[in-house]
Amino acid sequence: MTAVTPDAAIALQLPADRARRTTVHSAGGTLVTRNSRVRDFEVGGQMWLDQSLVTSHLAREFQEDPPVAGLLGSNYLADFDVELDVPHGRMALWQVHDCSGDFALRGLPHFRLPLLHYPPARMVAIVEIDGRPLHALIDWGAAASVMNEAAATRLGVTPAMMAADPIRHGRGADGNDIEFRVHRFSELRV
Repeated sequence: MTAVTPDAAIALQLPADRARRTTVHSAGGTLVTRNSRVRDFEVGGQMWLDQSLVTSHLAREFQEDPPVAGLLGSNYLADFDVELDVPHGRMALWQVHDCSGDFALRGLPHFRLPLLHYPPARMVAIVEIDGRPLHALIDWGAAASVMNEAAATRLGVTPAMMAADPIRHGRGADGNDIEFRVHRFSELRV
């Protein structure tokens, strides 16, 4: 979901949407948040009018200037083919119709990654870790790649191995602290 931070909602003088709340599920737990009303919302020349956006803290603090005001989610991006040019800091939104197969714009070298689509807009890739297949949710905004304990167990990570792994702390979108272990695998294949 697209979200605006509480600080940005105040700075932009966005009124609360008294008719809508959103339940945010994150690694840290679940949070019910009141939405903010936005008269108009524009991204890359695309304009949406009279929108209700989730108002929520982000999973981590950003130091960018100007500050990060929120998240652009699949509820807007799902209508496009999204091209990310991370090294150059660019994103293109393509409205592609009647295309199929493997094609690359501008003829650049590329890697094709088939994705499974789970409505409304979750995209899942089949990856291999140490030669064993797993389903991985595509999360462009995640600071790190993570897996749940059940997946680690299927890959042969024992409780004793996990106990020896270093502990780190993170935060979910709900603001709760999350303790996790960092385990090193031999190979990740995407």
